[in-house]
Amino acid sequence: MKEQTFESIRHKGYDIRFRSKPNFDRLYVELSTACNFSCEMCFSSGQERKSGTMIAAQTITRLADELSGYPDRPEIVFAGIGEPLLHPDWRAFLLRFKEIPAKVGLHTNGALLDEEALTFLVDAQTDHLCLSVDPEGFGHESAEKSLETLEMLHAIKKRKGSLLPLVSIQSVLCSKNIGGSDAFGRRIESLGVSEWILSNLVPMNAEQAKTALYPMSPISLATPLGLSFASRFPFARVPSFRLIGERGCPFIDKNSLVVGADGRITLCYPFLRSHETYPFGKKHPVAAYAFGHFPDERLLSVWQKTDVSSFRAKVRLGLFPYCFECEWIDTCELITRGSTDCHGNMPSCADCLWYHRLVMCF
Repeated sequence: MKEQTFESIRHKGYDIRFRSKPNFDRLYVELSTACNFSCEMCFSSGQERKSGTMIAAQTITRLADELSGYPDRPEIVFAGIGEPLLHPDWRAFLLRFKEIPAKVGLHTNGALLDEEALTFLVDAQTDHLCLSVDPEGFGHESAEKSLETLEMLHAIKKRKGSLLPLVSIQSVLCSKNIGGSDAFGRRIESLGVSEWILSNLVPMNAEQAKTALYPMSPISLATPLGLSFASRFPFARVPSFRLIGERGCPFIDKNSLVVGADGRITLCYPFLRSHETYPFGKKHPVAAYAFGHFPDERLLSVWQKTDVSSFRAKVRLGLFPYCFECEWIDTCELITRGSTDCHGNMPSCADCLWYHRLVMCF
């Protein structure tokens, strides 16, 4: 394993030295790009949801083989843009990573979790299960079914005397469903949920942007909203509901790598797909970006590349421009092209809603 070393990046005429981390702590593995839902706030295309790409069994085998040789093994999370349980071999893949051994988590919409699948997750001692379930009125479908699934899992764990898997709920909030969030929170609290991950909406069009709870102004009535959630639900992880000076990426914070179903290696979900978002109602194309490709390159080799460690340092040090409060935002062609930012960074996190802590992920 590579020792920690100092590297440097050039920024506005200064050389900034930083200590690079030699290994990653979490690996998101996208098993499938297909999905059985058609959520209006998802940046997966309709055609991709229907057909989709399934990760190759050989890719999983080679991933497990590489990770087996690590003295410090990362946590594995089956997640991404598609629904992982659509992959016919997801059970075998989970067991393969548990054999390493490694901690394994699963992020799913929960629609395909029946009693047999839940029993499997408990028996396999899956470490973490995250369900995407939203309060009524918007977001993922079948919220009531997902809550029934939680009740079933709670009963199975109790019957088998198991604490695992730990359960998280991820919910997208907007003006359409905020009214039902209190009752929803009380319901999941009674079902043994250890964490409620709240996230703002990533608008897929200008109309959706109107329903977002975060305003443009840093002074807002939305500010007490986060405090209100935190005081009522201590197990909630709450996003910012306004623009603040401090920025940070949930993927970089966790020292994560992401492997797409097609083998591309990147650092976050947004870089998995080219798509368009409308932060604050303004169209912004996001280009897919790969830092490497598996199995052509080893994960650790990609993580330790100079451009990858430099990119992570820029994110942590906040060296991207602050687009949302720029006086030129309404006329900036760089935003509408989505190619580079005004500092010449490519890729850029300048107007990413995750980077502004408005959007959260498992």
